[in-house]
Amino acid sequence: MPVCREKKANKYFLQFDAETSYLENGQLPLQHHYFPAVGTGGPQASAAAPAASAAAAPPSSDSQIELVLSEVRRLEEVAQRNDDELGSLKEHHHHQQQQQLQQLTSDDMVIKSEISQLRQRLAGTDQELQKTNMTLRFAILLLLVLVYSRTPICTVHQ
Repeated sequence: MPVCREKKANKYFLQFDAETSYLENGQLPLQHHYFPAVGTGGPQASAAAPAASAAAAPPSSDSQIELVLSEVRRLEEVAQRNDDELGSLKEHHHHQQQQQLQQLTSDDMVIKSEISQLRQRLAGTDQELQKTNMTLRFAILLLLVLVYSRTPICTVHQ
């Protein structure tokens, strides 16, 4: 890796370390006075030379404005990513709700089918009971006629 790329990579890593420390601890590490702006040519802190950053002059108002603008751009990018992620989460949640609704609908269809089958069986059972009832009524009427009639149906020959 060329030296120029190594310096640029170190600059990004240092910026990342400073931001991470700031977010984790709520304060900047001692060797950083501010987040180094990428590409502004401001003072750079390095792990190998903490004394060099301590001796650096405070940033000028132009570099402070650049720093604020770069932070605003970074926050806007983070906000956009958060909005995108929130939108995808809402879409995923909506998709899950649709699947649950389809599952409930298919479960409802299974239950409705079972109820329909039970109604058909009940109707068939009801018809069989009506036939049996008619047969029993006919048999009872026949027995009553036989019992109350004075003439025997069969005669026994001696």
